[in-house]
Amino acid sequence: WNHLEKLEKLSLLIAAVGIDSGHFGRSSNFCKATQHPLSHIFVEGPDLLEHFHSVLVVGLLRECGVLSRMSASASKAVRSWVVSLIVDSTLRRMLDTIAAVQRRQDSGVDLDR
Repeated sequence: WNHLEKLEKLSLLIAAVGIDSGHFGRSSNFCKATQHPLSHIFVEGPDLLEHFHSVLVVGLLRECGVLSRMSASASKAVRSWVVSLIVDSTLRRMLDTIAAVQRRQDSGVDLDR
């Protein structure tokens, strides 16, 4: 945590709070199988609900004026990080990330740097 920049910390906190915003108790697979309207909007990949959640969070940040109070580059970075963090929040992707970190640690990479 201490090695992160302020905008990275802000992005992590926003993503953590908004990770399941708008969730309605169904999975991406359910939405695809039942032809839910979201399955026609967010067609890329298996993680359509994560894309939906990220769109809602970024929209809320815009509506509340959070992004407009930042420089253009900071706003772009926060949007990008928040979207990436939310979209990468599926259990499958988290397990892949944990496995990658474990492989790096096993190969002798110093993860504290």
